[in-house]
This record gives sequence, C-alpha cells and structure tokens, in this order.
Amino acid sequence: MHKVYHVTGSHGDPYEITFTDEDGELRAHCTCPAGAFGSLCKHILKVIDDDPEAYQALKQYGMSDYYDQYLAKSAEAEKLKREAASYKKGLARKLLQ
Repeated sequence: MHKVYHVTGSHGDPYEITFTDEDGELRAHCTCPAGAFGSLCKHILKVIDDDPEAYQALKQYGMSDYYDQYLAKSAEAEKLKREAASYKKGLARKLLQ
C-alpha cells in the first residue's frame, strides 16, 4: 500500500500525509512539525476520519480497534471536560459572590 494525501493545516500550511506498507505493517507519516517528531498528529487522524479507504487500511492491518477505542475515549474525555467546567463555574458562582 502507498497512499498520499495533501491537506492544509489550521494555519494554512500544506502538509503531506503518507500511508505505506513497511514489511507487512501499516505506517503513516505527516510532514507537519508534530509528524517530524514521530507523533500521531491531528492531520493523520483527520484523514482517517474523512477517508473510508484510510479507515479500511486500519482494519486490514488490525488497527481499527485502537482507533475506535481512541474515538470513544476522546468523546468520554470531552464529556468529562465539559462536566468539570460546569462544576468549576458553579464553584466560582458560590465562592466569588
């Protein structure tokens, strides 16, 4: 497998995301600063979100469960973050009257 995507970052910078098969393992790389440090950046995640072929590659290489769990836990974390913010506001209303 060799698939290349071109995306625009949040500040307008162009980046290239590449998915390749290296010795039977799926690998991804992005040319953004985070990708240069070997991090799983938001650009790679966005490609997986937007392109069924990229998600299918995760399935083919046995990685889709990790991605699905990541999505589920991220949604949980966002919910907890909103709840925590609500409690903080409530405490501020009581404490700072």
